Amino acid sequence: HVPRGILEGACNWNYGETEPVLAAGRERNIVVICRSGNRSALAAKTMQDMGFTRVRSLKTGIRGWNDADQPLIDSHGQRVDADALDEELNAPVPPEKLEPAG
Repeated sequence: HVPRGILEGACNWNYGETEPVLAAGRERNIVVICRSGNRSALAAKTMQDMGFTRVRSLKTGIRGWNDADQPLIDSHGQRVDADALDEELNAPVPPEKLEPAG
């Protein structure tokens, strides 16, 4: 769960956003996923540019995966509710993070 806006910091050590599993994972198999496949393609390219050698993007995103009736399984082997995941990936921007009108 790394937003595209902090990806570079999450993939490197010594940042407040550092995700240790990513910072140490340049040789791990990584599949980047977003709702439609667009942001994940950009994220995968960025990660490749940063030296990740085994990173891929889910081309269809969660929406396409769900539309094809493919199962979603988490890292513990448990099924994930596709509708709940779609809601999480498409959550609206909170009002305090919106640019003031006017």
